Amino acid sequence: MLQSNSNENAIIIAEKTPFPADTNSLQAIITNIDFNNFMMFFFEGIKSSLIYPCTDMHIEKYRKQNRCLIQESADDYYNITLPYIQSNQLSVEWVYNVLDKKCESERIIFDNPDQINGFMLLPDLKWNGIDIENLYVQAIVYRRTIKSVRDLKEEHLPLLKNIREQGLKTVEEKYNVHRQQIRMYLHYQPSYYHLHVHFVHISYDAAANNVGKAILLDDVINNISLMADYYQKTSLTFEIKENHPLAKHYRKLKLEN
Repeated sequence: MLQSNSNENAIIIAEKTPFPADTNSLQAIITNIDFNNFMMFFFEGIKSSLIYPCTDMHIEKYRKQNRCLIQESADDYYNITLPYIQSNQLSVEWVYNVLDKKCESERIIFDNPDQINGFMLLPDLKWNGIDIENLYVQAIVYRRTIKSVRDLKEEHLPLLKNIREQGLKTVEEKYNVHRQQIRMYLHYQPSYYHLHVHFVHISYDAAANNVGKAILLDDVINNISLMADYYQKTSLTFEIKENHPLAKHYRKLKLEN
């Protein structure tokens, strides 16, 4: 829901939390009226988020719209995507505040403060911290020079392997989830341009897990091990909303050429 007031906008996001898996709890929130075959649900768990003030980018992010696939060559990245990122000065100041422990420090579940190969692990705000099948944790690296998978090279392998091993160990021990049930991936394009890795339960089903959005961490490590500058040379296909500024930027420049 988008709400406007004076010169500022706000977005309220309301999501139904998952139904309980056990039969008794589920039956307690469902009433089946047999005579008209009508199911009535009493929604007890609603998760809501407020973004205020919100920018045009926030509005476009949460507005329903068609999507498209963009095939980005290495040249496209350096000539189109990277200049877009740099010219729009997409702020990651809030990420630095988290890394500097100016906020959200109480939510940290693992912290390796090494400025080269260290990272911080926190539950994602999309997860309620209870339903293990919806487990969602993010690893945020301390290095401030890595925007996305496009920047990753052989020198970053120790960092990526740290994230994999220390992250898996932490999630296994804290949430009692076997590592074979944990999916680790990076997004491209990411929602913010400071390297972070997603840890989710294998049962977690979301569009953000799909091909065209998620790249498995193991695949990233393997590709760089085979070719040190793999992500500086390869083409990457990514999914994006049609009205996203980057998609518009691609359409404009491709038409001109």
